[in-house]
Amino acid sequence: MSKRAAVYVRVSSEMQAEKASPVEQERDCRAYAEAKGYRVVGVYRDVERYRVKGRLVEPSGTRTERPGLLRMLADAERGVFDVAIAWREDRLYRGLRAMLNVLDLVEAGKLDIELVKENFDRRMAPIKASIAKMELEGIRERTTMGMQSRLRAGKPFGGERRYGYAREGDEVVIHPTEAAWVRQVFEWFTTGVGVREITRRLISQGAPPKEGQIRTKPWHMSTVYRMLKFPGYATGLQEVRWGGQVFQLPVPIIVDGGQWEATQARLRANHNDRAHNVKWRYLLRGLVTCPCGARWNAYSRDRIAYWTKKSTGERLSYPAKFSVYRCARVTATPSPITHPDCPRTKGVVGLERYVWGKVSEVLRQPQVLMEAAEAKRRVGAFPPARQAPGASSGDCPRTSPRGRPLRDSLPETHAPRKPAPLFRS
Repeated sequence: MSKRAAVYVRVSSEMQAEKASPVEQERDCRAYAEAKGYRVVGVYRDVERYRVKGRLVEPSGTRTERPGLLRMLADAERGVFDVAIAWREDRLYRGLRAMLNVLDLVEAGKLDIELVKENFDRRMAPIKASIAKMELEGIRERTTMGMQSRLRAGKPFGGERRYGYAREGDEVVIHPTEAAWVRQVFEWFTTGVGVREITRRLISQGAPPKEGQIRTKPWHMSTVYRMLKFPGYATGLQEVRWGGQVFQLPVPIIVDGGQWEATQARLRANHNDRAHNVKWRYLLRGLVTCPCGARWNAYSRDRIAYWTKKSTGERLSYPAKFSVYRCARVTATPSPITHPDCPRTKGVVGLERYVWGKVSEVLRQPQVLMEAAEAKRRVGAFPPARQAPGASSGDCPRTSPRGRPLRDSLPETHAPRKPAPLFRS
């Protein structure tokens, strides 16, 4: 019976993946398996950037959390295949930490490794991993030196370009189509159009995304914000950080200075006074906590409501606003709601009316507020009350303004306690 083989393919960056490197690796590994009489049951690839704690990283050989490698090791431990085939050993790892995960399974007898271009020896693996890491560090140093020399000369680097520009050799020039949309975005924003509406217009009017970029959605609000905050459109200088240094690269100007200043002024106003951008205002925004421990958010949308006219039986429609408070875990993926008292949603009108009724009850009892204030003053939450000139602390009466003796603590009915699940549906 032929062995079951798994093919592992890795490149150091997405730029390499755009070339033929991963295709050639997989083709050579499949040819090797066919020559050996193995049956390929799976291909594991690390050819794209992935997220680690919210940050996109390249699939470098020094990283231990590469998704493709982790899936291959998990399948090897379950016995999905018998042998793993890689092009070279440095495709599997380039450092001791990354090597340990692979070598643990090899020494446990759960994984066999065969290489297309060289032989695999587990006793030499630590030495070869150290050499590969030293080689990688040398490549990084040479790349950094070359890139810094290029940036000092004012030449663009091979990284991601800004929307509105194109590269012609060692120069950055204006991309006519994209630059027109950049000007349109700034024009919309300075005339009062919001970022969400700008994003919708870019999509509906078919504005082209950056060339070479493949996304499920062509435009996002974060892309528009980055466009509005890029000073190079108005100053003609793009700031590039590389190797711990900052370089200024010349780029063509797309937006005039007055429009740029107006844009930044509105962005600062939006940041300093975010409340004026709220479409709907809610009494309990950010104050409601669900019995399951999550915060509740307010949610509104316009919808069409229907009613039937009794006299004629005709069904009529009218625009209405649908508003609820909902648990933050309702929109989580997957939803982790496990508490039996979590109602998921509650109508805005009913919940606000209930809470405001409780607040009104307390406001009608000023002695409760006075006693609560005195209790907080005792524990140092409030500064001590000022005494009349010539009076000592012993002269201060221990009574409230209504003549009632002050208590050392809050009444039992008003003492802090664990809130009951008031929002149960």
